[in-house]
This record gives sequence, C-alpha cells and structure tokens, in this order.
Amino acid sequence: MHFTDPQAAAGPIHDLIESAQHPLILTHLNPDGDAIGSLLAVWHMLHDLGRRALAIALPPVPVYCSWLPGAENMLLYHSNMSLPDDIDLVILVDTATLNRAGLVYDEHRSLFEHLPLLIIDHHITNNGAGTLDLIQPQAASTCELLYALFRNMHVPISPAIATCLLMGLITDTQSFQTNSTTSAALHTAANLVDAGADRHGIVHTVYN
Repeated sequence: MHFTDPQAAAGPIHDLIESAQHPLILTHLNPDGDAIGSLLAVWHMLHDLGRRALAIALPPVPVYCSWLPGAENMLLYHSNMSLPDDIDLVILVDTATLNRAGLVYDEHRSLFEHLPLLIIDHHITNNGAGTLDLIQPQAASTCELLYALFRNMHVPISPAIATCLLMGLITDTQSFQTNSTTSAALHTAANLVDAGADRHGIVHTVYN
C-alpha cells in the first residue's frame, strides 16, 4: 500500500502499529540530522504508545545528535549483531532503498522479507518497497513529513518529539536555505518551537 498524503496514511499506519508490540526502527547508513531526528522521533512516539521499540543506527552518528532526547536508548549496530527474536514490525525512515540500511539489511535480510515493513521518507528516488509506504518528495525533510503524520494520527507532540523533528528539519534545509524550504516547512518549524522544541540547543550543537 503506497501513500503520499500523511492524512490518508494515518489510519493504515496507526493500524499497523497497533498490531505490533516490538517494532524495530532503522535509518540509512552515514546518518545525518534528519535520519537520527526521524529515528528518535518515531522511537518516542512508539514508546509513548507503550510499544517496546528498538532504535538502531549505523555509526558514525553525528556528534551534534548525541544530546537529542532519547539518544541514550539508541543502539549502534556492529557486524554480526544479534537482534531480538520477537521483532514484529520494521520501520525504515529517511531511507530511499533497502540496501541503504547497510549492514543491518545485509545481515538480517529475512526481517525485511518476512515482517511487515513501514517506510516513511521524503526522497524522490524511493521505490516504495514496503508493506506500507508514506513517501512525499515535496516535504523538505522526513522530520517534516513525520510531524504531519503524527498530527493526523493525533499523537501528542511532546518537547522531546518536537526537538528531534526540528533537528531534522533544520539540518536538511541547511537552516531553511535550500530550495525545498516551503511555507509548510516554516509553519512546521514554528509549530515545533511552540510545542517545546529546544531550538537553542539545536543551533548551538550544529553550528557552534
């Protein structure tokens, strides 16, 4: 099932999450601020819903992301790392193709082949290989897309979620300098600040 509209995708994604107890969240190799911000925002959302979510990133993780809320719960993948047997959903964020998940995909391909796979991404090159895809190339970042999805899922935007999402939005737009910066992106940033995002912390760690 493929969606480009977060409002239309909200119901099916909610149902998919409701059917899972131990989701695995992944992002692309050589992660940036949008990758880690998306990863942690989804982790917080699932944790707030009572799910035993597992967030895994491939090192190196940008130093400026190490202070983000929930970063201490993120595992760094290493070769031949074992994963829990009870994973029942794979969520792939900010990742255009499955092989961009790097070693996790290479060494645990059966998870991608036999479990439900939810892909949330903003790259126009994404081929939509998931069981359920939300891909919106018009979004300036995956974090902007996640904000719209969370709002349509009626997920409360905590300060922790807001900070993670704002990190991705600021870094992927290079502080709103890129051509992908739209009025929607700017409105999203304002709403995230209103929700308690630590804008000062992001600016300080990214640029200073």
